[in-house]
Amino acid sequence: MRHFDKYQILTNCQHGFRRKRSCETQVLTLVDELIKSLDKGKQHDLAVLDFSKAFDRVPHTDLPLLVLSKSRLFADDCVVYREINTEADCEILQQYLHNLADWEKQWGMSFHPEKCSVLRVHRKSRVNLSWNTHIDKITKKGNSTLGFLHLNLRISNEEAKTTAYISLVRPNLEYCSTAWNPYTKDQTKKLEMVQRRAARYVTNRHHNTSSVATMLDHLQWDTLESRRTKAQLTMLYRIVNNLVDIPAQQHLTPASSRTRSINSRKYRQPSSSTSYYRNSFFPRTITIWNSLPSAIAEAPDLDRNGCGGGSSGGGCGSGSSDKSIGSDKSSGSSCGGGGGSGSCSSGGGSGSSSDGRGSSSGGSEM
Repeated sequence: MRHFDKYQILTNCQHGFRRKRSCETQVLTLVDELIKSLDKGKQHDLAVLDFSKAFDRVPHTDLPLLVLSKSRLFADDCVVYREINTEADCEILQQYLHNLADWEKQWGMSFHPEKCSVLRVHRKSRVNLSWNTHIDKITKKGNSTLGFLHLNLRISNEEAKTTAYISLVRPNLEYCSTAWNPYTKDQTKKLEMVQRRAARYVTNRHHNTSSVATMLDHLQWDTLESRRTKAQLTMLYRIVNNLVDIPAQQHLTPASSRTRSINSRKYRQPSSSTSYYRNSFFPRTITIWNSLPSAIAEAPDLDRNGCGGGSSGGGCGSGSSDKSIGSDKSSGSSCGGGGGSGSCSSGGGSGSSSDGRGSSSGGSEM
């Protein structure tokens, strides 16, 4: 990969298996772009494409040269998208899909029709980046995995059961959480309930009279909400210090030097007209970041401020009495870093909405 990076062989929109890039950086920047557009009342149409047996066939690094619209790649997954302002934009995006159909025939590639979909993102569509569908999906999977552990790991050893939880259940609940961290009480509660059930399982205390808060304190588990906050602050630290390939200057504007602050790395709060954008990664994290003391925000590296170099689940945190940055009280880590696999699905399935403008389907071409 050093050779590819040195001679800039790979397209800049490819985030798979590259230094300072990951599924998390790709999802985070794409969601930020879409949610800014949503905040302005705009619409985006996206074609989510999946190559069939891509690594057994011809490389597809020339794909963005063919697609003049915006595109993003992670390994063999591709998203082609365009802001829709007129019918002409729909027609342009549709033509891109026709071009892709011709391209796959020319290069011996093929898309996997069952894994391709079209999304329409605007305020009135089912896909509005509220993340309800995603949270329902991961909590259902988390509860299912807990049920599996309860049936198949019937032991009294808390340490072993804790390891099972933080290895098999919690990563699923935190994968790329920087991009979808919920802000409603209902969504937050759904996620916390999975961990509360896990606490009962690990401590083997299933009576209604048992205090789950006492169990969590005994196990030294931070709340999932607290861990997501730490993950967001850790990611912002990485962006500010160029530890990930998300240009800080494109997303962060230093606050006025005349503004009083407890740290010199304070950033201006972006304006917003919707709760979607106001509670998205950058506006939400900047608010917390600006309250951090300088010893944390200006720390020279992650190790010295206690963030650690792990994945997004551990790291910076705020709200404690000493405003310290530290990892979770228990061991383990969440997904989101590196080049691992996984999926984050947004507010409501694929397909276009009846109240959207134009059409940009292309499934039949795939």
